[in-house]
Amino acid sequence: MEHAQTNRAGRVARGGRVPLKAGEVRYMGSSVIWHKGDGSTRKALSDRHGRYAYRGDLKGQLGVLMANFGKFVAPGKLAQGGSHRSNRVSAETQRTRRLVMNTIVADLSRSGNRVGSLRGLKPKHIASLIDYWRREGIGAGTIGTRLAALRLLAFWIGKERIVGASENYLTAEEIRERGAPRPRAWETQGVDPESVIARFVDHEPECAWILLLAFSLGLRLKEAMLLDPRHRAGGVLEIWRGTKNGRLRTLPLGPAREALLARYEHFLGPRTSLVASEKTLASFRSRYYRQLRKHGVTRAGLGVTTHGLRHSYAQRLADELIERLGVASPQSSVGMRAAADLPGPETITKKGVVLSRLPVDIERIVSESLGHGRTEVTYTYMASGESGGG
Repeated sequence: MEHAQTNRAGRVARGGRVPLKAGEVRYMGSSVIWHKGDGSTRKALSDRHGRYAYRGDLKGQLGVLMANFGKFVAPGKLAQGGSHRSNRVSAETQRTRRLVMNTIVADLSRSGNRVGSLRGLKPKHIASLIDYWRREGIGAGTIGTRLAALRLLAFWIGKERIVGASENYLTAEEIRERGAPRPRAWETQGVDPESVIARFVDHEPECAWILLLAFSLGLRLKEAMLLDPRHRAGGVLEIWRGTKNGRLRTLPLGPAREALLARYEHFLGPRTSLVASEKTLASFRSRYYRQLRKHGVTRAGLGVTTHGLRHSYAQRLADELIERLGVASPQSSVGMRAAADLPGPETITKKGVVLSRLPVDIERIVSESLGHGRTEVTYTYMASGESGGG
């Protein structure tokens, strides 16, 4: 389909790229490339006679906006000169957007706001929503996530100025809570990973292997489900199936990891991953989560998630490296605490929270092992119950 393109005056040209002036924004929709002032939101929400459709039905209006704009990245992340493909978000991101925005739309009504149209949103409605979320006990991190979704929604409707930066709405304490790493490692929650994994070995071995691979190799859920243990040679394991953006990473293999992968390969037999050929990834994931709920391995049950095993892995790896390299350990340990001193060579500040810093080589090794390109992400995995991070 040929996409319309607009300039600041709202003129539409078929084919050919319209040059933008300084400060202008072009945003892609399914049939209209939206940018400030071109009226495409009104067009998307109007019926074939030009009348406003879905009046009073906020979810219906949101559905139309998601269909037109939901597949594309936020305006601040648009690739300059990028293609439609490079500026699209994943299906998982679209699903998350839809869930968060549907929650926001429902909360508009629950908070006592009378809004007949999303285009009628005003700053007072945003403030009212935040007060409602606080009364409901919603955490600062979740409020920040919803504010980000509101900023995107405001851009879609051409009223981006109605939602400010998250820091404009949060208190200093909430900003600290939002920035501080949260303790998610199973050990910090008083849960022994090996005893939990043992529950699944006999009746749900696939679940046991996913948990074991996350705990022993630091794999994400999708990476564990799709891991082929045959992709190892020269003392390293190559991982790319299920990684973010298909980015290849390698893990060095010692005797213990070699033995684990040999056992895993024997368990799989002729299969190349845990997901059998007759199953879809989505159905396998759903079954996995059902089994976790059955055994209480949830945030509401034991207080843990599969992702928390990556935190356990990162903390163990950091401690092993510190011991191996002979580094004094106030910088780290399983359960890194907030530093009491001011930022300096041995500290790092993360969103206003001062944390003890790991040696640079250990930062790099841990972040690469987890599949992250930025070393500062390491500190997200280092929180303990003593850090005050929530």
